[in-house]
Amino acid sequence: MSVVLLLSVSGCATAPPKPQGPPPTRPTERSSLDAILMHTSELKLTELQEKQLRDIDDAREVRAQEATQAFRARVEGERKAEAGLPPSGGGGKMGGGRGGGMHGGGGHSGGASSGGGRRGPPAEIEALDAKLDDADTQAFFAAEPLLTPAQLELASKFASSYREALYNWRQAMKHHPPE
Repeated sequence: MSVVLLLSVSGCATAPPKPQGPPPTRPTERSSLDAILMHTSELKLTELQEKQLRDIDDAREVRAQEATQAFRARVEGERKAEAGLPPSGGGGKMGGGRGGGMHGGGGHSGGASSGGGRRGPPAEIEALDAKLDDADTQAFFAAEPLLTPAQLELASKFASSYREALYNWRQAMKHHPPE
């Protein structure tokens, strides 16, 4: 009995293995609609459809930026409170749009990240991811009536591929925390 206890205690004392290799790469698209818009010619979208999809995606991006900013402010406030520092009074806007954004040059808002890392309490990161996923899904639902049945079938495949890649990236980031 004491041998089993000793093995189980020593097993708990070891740290999880350090991730090997570079951190996982985030999908290049900023959303499901952005993934669809990357295939404009293949989908044979009209100029009007393309504009309408971009408008829907831009509105989604604004909601995503707001949710991410609120998350970051909350996490920063908690860290400052733990360190005994006063909360900051700013709260200006972070980068946005297609060229700026919070993830370098891609305008992504698919998670609480800074330079590709995901920082914050895991439960809060998951809650933010759920909000971002919901905004992405709602944007896709708003775009559906704008597409023909043939376009919708193909667009759904592009959107699903993006969401799968995003899910895989998030899962990999759980095992490859920021440095």
